[in-house]
Amino acid sequence: MPVAIQGAHKAWGSAAKYPKCYPIRVRFGKPLQVEDLEKEGLEMGAQNGYDAICVAARKALIELKGAK
Repeated sequence: MPVAIQGAHKAWGSAAKYPKCYPIRVRFGKPLQVEDLEKEGLEMGAQNGYDAICVAARKALIELKGAK
């Protein structure tokens, strides 16, 4: 299941001692099936099953982050 978290770094950056008030947005995507990810990734041009799953999962996360 892809999960997009936006705003967390501005709320509590790596160099900050304490967090500051800043809106954080968490979005949950639909559950992903490995078989579907592999098939989609191979169709996108991945060379093997592992790369195919990574490519398709990344695409799902990018789409989730861009959704309004």
